[in-house]
Amino acid sequence: MIHHADLKLHVAPDAVKWLQMRASSIGTGGLGKAVVYLYWAYKLAFLRGDESITAQHLDDIAELTMGHEDAQRLADVVAESSGSRKVG
Repeated sequence: MIHHADLKLHVAPDAVKWLQMRASSIGTGGLGKAVVYLYWAYKLAFLRGDESITAQHLDDIAELTMGHEDAQRLADVVAESSGSRKVG
């Protein structure tokens, strides 16, 4: 995946390991999410002027995206458990 992406930045070994773990995770989006995280981590590293994509870039992106998903999931659970209907 990394070699075929034709990235202009180096992917550090810790990022490769991070992506391999994410891609092989069952039930979490696996390879699809790994590709999305790599794309956004590339943009983040490029904008910061970094020469490599690191696991920290990937963690930063995962935290941003998971924070939104977790907040929505929590809101859905709270609404369901309280008997409230979701509006919108």
